[in-house]
Order: sequence, then C-alpha cells, then structure tokens
Amino acid sequence: MGIQQMFLGGGGGGDKVYVEDLFSTYLHTGTNSAQTITNGIDLDGEGGLVWVKGRTAAYNNILFDTERGNTSSLKSNSVAEAETIATRVTGFLSNGFTVGSNGNVSANDEDFVSWTFRKAPGFFDVVTYNGQSNGGTFDTWITIPHNLGSTPGMVILKCTSNAESWVIWHRSLPTSAGNFDTYGVNTTNSNTYFGRPAGTADANNIYVRAGQFASGYQGYTYVAYFFAHDDQQFGKGGDEAIIKCGTYTGNATAGNYIDAIGFEPQWVMIKNSTSNGTHWVIFDDMRGICDVADGKYLRASDSTSEYGSRFTFRASGFAPYETAAPANSNNDDYIYMAIRRGPMKTPEDATKVFAIDYGNGSTNIPNFDSGFPVDFAIAKVQDSHSESPETITRLTGNRALKTADDDVEVSNGANWVTDSNVGWAKVDYSTTRISWMWQRAPGFFDVVCYDGTNSTHTEVHNLGVVPEMMIIKCRDAAEHWAVYHKDLTSAGHYLWLDDDQDEDTNSSWLNSTDPTASVFTVGAYSNTSNGPSETYVAYLFASCPGVSKVGSYTGTGSVINVDCGFTASARFVLIRRFDSSGDWFVFDTTRGYSGTTDNWIALNSENAQQSTYNGVDDHLSALSAGFSVNATTEVNINTADYIYLAIA
Repeated sequence: MGIQQMFLGGGGGGDKVYVEDLFSTYLHTGTNSAQTITNGIDLDGEGGLVWVKGRTAAYNNILFDTERGNTSSLKSNSVAEAETIATRVTGFLSNGFTVGSNGNVSANDEDFVSWTFRKAPGFFDVVTYNGQSNGGTFDTWITIPHNLGSTPGMVILKCTSNAESWVIWHRSLPTSAGNFDTYGVNTTNSNTYFGRPAGTADANNIYVRAGQFASGYQGYTYVAYFFAHDDQQFGKGGDEAIIKCGTYTGNATAGNYIDAIGFEPQWVMIKNSTSNGTHWVIFDDMRGICDVADGKYLRASDSTSEYGSRFTFRASGFAPYETAAPANSNNDDYIYMAIRRGPMKTPEDATKVFAIDYGNGSTNIPNFDSGFPVDFAIAKVQDSHSESPETITRLTGNRALKTADDDVEVSNGANWVTDSNVGWAKVDYSTTRISWMWQRAPGFFDVVCYDGTNSTHTEVHNLGVVPEMMIIKCRDAAEHWAVYHKDLTSAGHYLWLDDDQDEDTNSSWLNSTDPTASVFTVGAYSNTSNGPSETYVAYLFASCPGVSKVGSYTGTGSVINVDCGFTASARFVLIRRFDSSGDWFVFDTTRGYSGTTDNWIALNSENAQQSTYNGVDDHLSALSAGFSVNATTEVNINTADYIYLAIA
C-alpha cells in the first residue's frame, strides 16, 4: 500500500491564515443522539484530526482523522487497534463534524470536549503508512514524508491494525519515545523507535525504525500525527507562530511562569519527562483555567473525568500554580505542546465580539446567550436596589468582582461558568437580569491577569494596538478599581470605577507612563501592583473601526452628535464625567434609549435601573454613526468634560 498522504494547502495562494481557521476547542452536552458540532474548521475540504473526550464521566479519549475515515477510531488511553464504529464521529464537514449516539461522544446529559486540528503547513498534518521489514538489520529506517514545510516539534504514532503502544517523538527528546497508554517516557529504551545517524526529523520527513511493532512492523498499518514548532507564517502579517513545542523545569513554586512561548496559549498538553508513571495532561481555556481554583485538566493517558488544578494562561505563556503534580514538581523536567489563543483576526462586525442579553431563567448553560465564547461580562439585576453589577472573566474561573465596591473576588461555584462556546452562566437568572458580554479580539478588547510585585514593572498584553482605556482591579485585596483613559489630563491621572469622585492623580499607579501596543506599566501602588501575594486583572479597550470607539467630548448644554464611525447607532454606551464627580452611566439599545425616556444603570451604584436623573429622563438619542447626547442633561452639562466607550 505504501505511504498514503493527502494534503490540501492551508494558505490558499498566499491568503492569510489564522489559528481560528485551524484549531478549535468545542464543548457539547451529550443527548444519546446525533449532533452537529459547528466549530468553523474545514475538515471536509482540508482534512485533519478530531479528538473527543468526556468531561463529567469516565469515557475514552477518542481520535478520528480524515485519512482513515470517520468510522475508524483510536483511543489514546489504550493500546487497542483501531475500531470500526459508525456511531461515534459520523461525518467530516466544511465547518466541523457530526457525532452519533455512541456513549464515548454523546452519552446523555454528560459534558464533552472536542479538539479539532486542521491540516495546514506550519501547523498540523496526518499521514498513514505501512510497516516494513528491517531486513535483519536493526538500523533500518522508514522514511515518512510530511507537508508541514518545517521540522516537526512533535509526532504521535499509532499502529492501527494491532494492539501496540502509542509512541511519541518530541523535539526535546530527539531519539526517545514516550507513549500515551502507559504514560511513560522510555528515555532509556534501547529499542528507540525514532532517529537515525543523520537525524530524526527534518522539514520533509521523519524517520522511524522498521521492524518494530509500535513504529513499523511489516504487514501492519500506522497513522502519524505531525505537529509543527514555531513556524512563523500566520496572522495578519504572516509572521507569527501558532504552535510551539518546548520544555521547562518545575520549581514547586506557585506561579511558575513559563513565558518563553511568546504567545498566550488556548491549549497545552504537558508531560513530565523526568518521571515515568506520570500522565499526559491537557488544559484549555474553554473548560476553565484559574490561578486560584476552578481550573480543569484531562488526561490523554486515561479515561477519567476532569481533574481540578490551579493552572492559568498568561499573555506570553502559562503558569502552574500547584506546587507539585501535574505540572510543577520540583526540579522535574516537562515537555509541552502549546497552541496560540484566538481569534487573531481584527473584528469587523461588533455582533461577533459583543452581545447583550437577558437571563432566560434556566439552569442550563448558557443562561445568557452571546453567540461566541465570553471572555468578560458584566451582569446586573435591573430592579435590585442593593446589588452591585458583577463581572466575570474567563481567565479567573468561576469568580466575580463587583463594580460598585472595592471588595475581593468571590466564588459562586458552578454558577458563574464560562464553559460554553455561545454564552455564560449556569444559574436561573431571571429576565430582569441583563448581561453585557465581550470576546477578546485584536484591536478591540483584551484581558490580562498578572501578579503584583510591589514595584514598577511592565505587563505584556495582546490587544495589538495601544490601549485607549484600561480598567484594573486587585482580585484578592479590598482596593479601588483604577481606570485609565487616553483623554484624561495625563497618564498619571485616573478615575475609580466604584466611586463618583472626579479625576485624581498618583504618579505611581501607572508610573506616569502611557501604555504601548505591546505593554502597559504599573507602579508600586496597591491598586495596580502591590505585594507579590496579590493578583490583578486588567481590561483593555481600543477604538476598532466600525466596532468600538473610545473617546471624549465637552458638554455644551445643546445637542451633541457623537460620531463613532459606525453604520448604525451604538448598542452600548458608557459615559463618565471626569472634571468633577459623576456616575458611570451605561446605556444600551436592549433596555432602550430613544430620545424620550432612557433606561440607565450606574456601574458604581447598587441602585436599580433608573430612567430619570435630576428630573431629566431624556439623555441619549440614536445616531446612525454613534449616539447623540441631548441638551441640558447629566451627560451634557455645559463646559463639563466626559469620556466614553461606545460599541456598535
């Protein structure tokens, strides 16, 4: 049969390719029946790999690829040969795949995750091949060509026609094999499956030993999964990597920041390469990551459900917060494969990255519908007079901060969850509770979590442009919310989100330094960088053409048309007076602002939604390019200075 290889190019004649075109983590709940998983990945035309794992009960890791067909499945936690089962993955689509009724992919009311890898140069490839005789010579090699276009970072092999171990080559272990099913590394195994005198892998081929049951035994068939390393051909400039395979050493210290990756991951697979008997563990940002609690991981090497662990992603890498297993035992070496967080594309449609919705009164996730994974949300009960608006953030787990006070973050267990591709919350929030929801995207919005140092330092961000507004909160100490805006008097000036005081100054909070397109600076100030035991979250906003606008205006007492460059009126407007005391007013088209009676909520207040302020109930009107502030209102006092954030 020879080597079978099919590859349909990733870039399409020089077109820009982004990580969201090639990789997906998707969550679904089983129904014991067929489902379509629409994740935006073209498997039908381009080919690739689908990996499905049960989260809430013990189910096998099931792997399917387009080379072997959707009815042929492998289990990464088993040595078993490929099984022919027609009710697991039932088809590969141009925008995802379909699953059937089999319990490993769709058991009723159980939660599942799928990881989809599309074939593309610089990212991933799938190859099938036949084993060969070694001709009586131990040093006989099978050459397996691939289409990565660069030297692989990691290769996973499995015999599909017989019960044989999985074997894995990683660039840091050039002549050694690891495996899923016995979760070892076999670094001293004399029957090494990979390598040859001239090298193990190159930009065109990898070489495996012939005559070995697990890598190339005559008469057996095999599949090889190729993963690239640091191939910098992706993104807007065609110069960014989306996958890296590296190493690090555990130090048994909480917050062992592995920042050499150079990008923020959305998915990592990690293996202790010092100790046999340790598992391959997988973290992703859809199921939950957190430095305090609530983080989740799965094992490629067994069938168990999710485990909990303190582990998080940072702006240029990842950080284990456990002081031992699964990813940070003292002086142990680890290998990893990491995939960059998306999206990498700058949004052009605000509805793809920002949504407003009322609760639906159901305990099924999502309670608030967005149509996209929610990275940050604010929720408020409209008729409550004693409840602050609450914020949730994907990077901080099932925890909330309150915008109307300086309290520490609080946990709400399984209720404030973001493990959905189309919304958030698993609690019966009523239709009187509204949520404003953001997805992170270049040029629009970003979130950064970091640890305090009690000193001036810079923090990397992934906004891709200069932040024009930043909101920073200490998560584990009672400190005010600090707000930076480009149109305040200087970089040393700030506002409190939880207070109505006017603009103030403290040269240390941002070290009087404006942010750049890659970093922002925080000083030795309790609200932004106190002692190293404290953690912080920063929300970064920018003007994105046709999507969002960060700006300011001076009141005139007469109608002011605020042109944001939109094609319709702004769906969300946040306004704050900064030359004197003032509230943080939120207006939106879902609750209504019409030029007659406007409904507004103040982020710095526990009060219910209001329609009047100082006897005036007509603050904003629709404008085809943004919004209008009406005459003689609280948001248009003559000569008063205002800042705003508007979203189309």
